[in-house]
Amino acid sequence: YLTALHQGIQDEMLLSRLGEIYLRGGDAKQAIGYFEQAAQFNPLDAKCHSNLGTAYLQGGRAADAERAFQRALVVQPYAPAYNGLAIVAMQRHDLASARRNYERALQLNPEYAEAQFNLGLLCRQTGDLSCARTAFRAFLADVPAGAYKNVIPQAKAELATMK
Repeated sequence: YLTALHQGIQDEMLLSRLGEIYLRGGDAKQAIGYFEQAAQFNPLDAKCHSNLGTAYLQGGRAADAERAFQRALVVQPYAPAYNGLAIVAMQRHDLASARRNYERALQLNPEYAEAQFNLGLLCRQTGDLSCARTAFRAFLADVPAGAYKNVIPQAKAELATMK
């Protein structure tokens, strides 16, 4: 991808892929730069805005993240953007907004494992054990093979403590 950039080939897909690579690698600053460029190429790409919001979150820029997630939602209802808004709300200790956003993400995509897990944590934190059990069970049932390897034991442990 970098070679293509150096040869003057630049489009939204290429920039988004680079952003995703840097985001997965933990380099939020590089990811932000690529996602910002990709969003300029196609301002109607909800996924790109949502990924930019996630990169902002990793970079400690909650206000920018919130704006990016909101831009994604202007384009279309998008579960990862609602999940991101919920995370921002959690950071602000606005648990009611966080729950609404997690639930909205799951209305859009009932099998969205990250939102299921996050809702389980929120419900556990607020003492709504029925909600927590339901969310963790759904997470474990829907988690994609090979994904969330570090989180699956936590979800199982949370369920075990609620029996």
